[in-house]
Amino acid sequence: MELFFDSNVLLKYMAGDEMAARIVEENSGYINSTVVSEVTYGYIRTITDMSPFDLKNRFATVNVDLEPVRTLLERFTEIPVPPASTILTVISKYKLLPKRCNNFSIHANGRNKKSGNIRCGLQKGQKHTVGS
Repeated sequence: MELFFDSNVLLKYMAGDEMAARIVEENSGYINSTVVSEVTYGYIRTITDMSPFDLKNRFATVNVDLEPVRTLLERFTEIPVPPASTILTVISKYKLLPKRCNNFSIHANGRNKKSGNIRCGLQKGQKHTVGS
């Protein structure tokens, strides 16, 4: 079956999750540039075990082999991201909220140190502001 693969499935696959492995290995499909970015960021965070702040400030000095990410993502067909007007039309028509996802944190067991879950998006009580 052909599927669109979201980054959470691919990050869980890389962390060794059996259900994610079955989904990835038994299907083919598509990713987009957002998925590429999120999977790469999640992988770098996992390998370096650095906080988002430290990673942002010290990334130029970090040496990470991205070959495992490249090997995984090459299995999929990358589809282009539609223009903003198309995205806004879909959000309006289907009443979908846009997803802000820039704070992945996975570890070898696929769990976040604090919550026990892979986290993505705003933390409880955090407000999203334009430009943040």
